[in-house]
Amino acid sequence: MLVLFFTIIFIAELIITSWVISQLIKADKAICEANIKVTKYRPYIKNKLQIIKTANNIIYSSIDYFNLYVEDKKSKIQSIINKDLLTTLIVTFSKVPYKKIWTIINIITSINKLFSNKKRGR
Repeated sequence: MLVLFFTIIFIAELIITSWVISQLIKADKAICEANIKVTKYRPYIKNKLQIIKTANNIIYSSIDYFNLYVEDKKSKIQSIINKDLLTTLIVTFSKVPYKKIWTIINIITSINKLFSNKKRGR
């Protein structure tokens, strides 16, 4: 009786082992097919990855240039606000009539803007 039990277990182990081996062979074939596909498309994939890297670098440099542009505009606006604040304080604390000072300041700022625009045009 014990011999029959061990032979049945041995046959079951052989069946399980043959199933595992067949699954390993199928997996090996699938991996070989995937490897062939990868090696076939490797230059194409490498080219596309290089294009993506280049686009990524362009995007990062564009963002950097935009940040520099925003910082430049921010500093220009701050200087304009400081000048306007200074002229407002001068007008407020001076005893000269407001309209005369305002027209003189407008003329000076217009001349300043005219000359600054000509310098940028070069």
